[in-house]
Amino acid sequence: HDGAPGIDIFKIDCEGCEHETFTDWLDDSNPILQQILVEVHAATGNQMKDFFDAFRAAGYVKYSKEHNVQFPNLPFYEYSFLKLSKDYWMDDVVDPGVLTDESNSSRRNRNETR
Repeated sequence: HDGAPGIDIFKIDCEGCEHETFTDWLDDSNPILQQILVEVHAATGNQMKDFFDAFRAAGYVKYSKEHNVQFPNLPFYEYSFLKLSKDYWMDDVVDPGVLTDESNSSRRNRNETR
């Protein structure tokens, strides 16, 4: 895939290697992976946190999680991630559905002056 601008779907089930290789998938020097589908195997809490934090930092959002029904007694999950525009992750954009302490304070002040 040398020289390719991106790969539409990257699917991997490497039987546990995902915790050692995911940073390679997210490396900026690689073509952009628009969607990543991966089976995630049991790991420590810190490994899982690092895994999901890295995807978020690289601009991915998780849009699906399914338990591997072939092995219902084992902690194997299929995750799907979608690469979003950097504009989606703008820090100064406030979700209008979320009230912050600042917006609550502003609303109280406005109501007190009426």
